[in-house]
Amino acid sequence: MKCLQCNSERIVMNVRAVDREQHHKHDLTLEVYENPDAWVFKGVHEGVLKGNVCADCGFVMFSLSVSDAQKLERHQK
Repeated sequence: MKCLQCNSERIVMNVRAVDREQHHKHDLTLEVYENPDAWVFKGVHEGVLKGNVCADCGFVMFSLSVSDAQKLERHQK
């Protein structure tokens, strides 16, 4: 893999993207909803973000696993 910013091949792969609350850590996710207009019971489907970081310029490239991306596609309205 090459950096999209500087073309370096020095990439730190699969870095965990974390959201921190007071005493908890959660993986960052992307969500789609089966029924986005609903007040409740939206039918949430999510995929966990992973990051790849260029060791030369610091550029961050986020991605989902293929299975998570396909799951989001199936449930997108």
